Amino acid sequence: MLKTKYINIPIFFLVFVLFFIFYSLLTTHYSLVYAQSSDTQKAVETVKEKVETLIEAKDENNLDNLNLKISALKKVIELSISEAKDLRIKILSVDLSEDKTNQKSMSKWLEKVLASLNATISYYEKQTLNLENDDEISDAETIKVLAENLKNWREKNYLPLDNEVRDLLLTIQETKAIAVTKNRAQKINEDVLKFQKNRGKNASLNKLMETAFKSINESEKFNEKAKNLFLETYIYTIANSIISSSTEIFSSTTTEINTEINNNTTTILIAEPAAITAISDSTSTIPQPPTMSIRDLVRESLDKIKETYQIFIEMSNLVRKLLK
Repeated sequence: MLKTKYINIPIFFLVFVLFFIFYSLLTTHYSLVYAQSSDTQKAVETVKEKVETLIEAKDENNLDNLNLKISALKKVIELSISEAKDLRIKILSVDLSEDKTNQKSMSKWLEKVLASLNATISYYEKQTLNLENDDEISDAETIKVLAENLKNWREKNYLPLDNEVRDLLLTIQETKAIAVTKNRAQKINEDVLKFQKNRGKNASLNKLMETAFKSINESEKFNEKAKNLFLETYIYTIANSIISSSTEIFSSTTTEINTEINNNTTTILIAEPAAITAISDSTSTIPQPPTMSIRDLVRESLDKIKETYQIFIEMSNLVRKLLK
């Protein structure tokens, strides 16, 4: 017994240390992922603030003031170009070949995104060239109009694209984290079986292991919902015939889509069986729970991963007690 004790203590202590380190790295990694989104948001806000400042600036038409405003607007456009190029690099680094089922549709989506980003960069570069022709900018009101146009164009064309790409990046990062956690759980389960072979079965240890696998499974479900919502929101449209493939893609819900084309108009009727309600009048509408966004679902998935690593630590602590 003494020999077994000295053999097992270092092993499970090492496992505990590895759990703690990996959990810390996982938390740090996702802090960085969300920090990147936060940094991007700050950059967006910076551009927005600069544009707003230009729009609200007093109409002073002296030459020095005009030159300052022109320089400020050029800087805004420069930041916007850098932001779009950075997003293009991020999406080009993504490997979309792993999803065999949706590979063709995702490839089309990628082409669309890259074309939109290239068009965005071209638009900004054209605005820069227009600003360099100082003869056409003779007063502060002209700069205000240019800034207002830039703001409106950005909100309509770029910001939705930015959100779209970042939603995908978050689901991909979470998929990788789940895979690593699942692999770690399998190895821990093997260690638990070896431990119990020498020490006998332990109900508490088995229960914790079962709970860990359940937490991983729930994490996968949340992330799958996020990925399905991404497909539903951004990828599948009437043009690429989602009717035939929706059953395979959305296994958790049954969505009936009827398309009726009449006089060049298309009506889409979507019915969720669980939500079908007989409504006799406007006052009988049943309030529905708030819909979770892609980022909400990924965050829920991440919480389940964190919960799993906490269970691993509890298991390590239990094993240490059993070895005393």
